[in-house]
Formats: sequence, structure tokens, C-alpha cells
Amino acid sequence: MTDITSVSQLKDVQPTDWYFKHLQSLIEKFGISVCCPDGMFNANEPLSRAEAVSLLNQGLERVVEVIASSTSEAK
Repeated sequence: MTDITSVSQLKDVQPTDWYFKHLQSLIEKFGISVCCPDGMFNANEPLSRAEAVSLLNQGLERVVEVIASSTSEAK
């Protein structure tokens, strides 16, 4: 599995793709890991339930981190 930290690492994603900015935000701003062993995003491939759970969990963990951080800064 390739550790993707920038949308530019994905061989099949172009800035002209309608989802580019959304994917860029997930990867670069929120640190959501995109699993693609071959360096491809494969936008038109189906997503398994296991992959969906993994992505959802990563997103929710990031939300919890942001809330905890903002709460501790407010004190």
C-alpha cells in the first residue's frame, strides 16, 4: 500500500477532475489516507464496505482531534 500524502501522487487524478479539490482536501488538509497500492485513485471503481468503514473512521477520528484541540485551546 502506498502512503499518499498529496493528491499529486495519484497518477490518475488531474486538477481538471470535478472531485480534485475534494480529494485534495481529504488527503492534504485532513490527512485522510487513500489506499491505492498501485498509486492510482481509481475513481470509477466500487468501494467495499470495509473501505468505506475505514475512510469514515479516519474522518471521524480527525473530527474528534479537531474538537479536542479547539476545546483545549479555549481553556
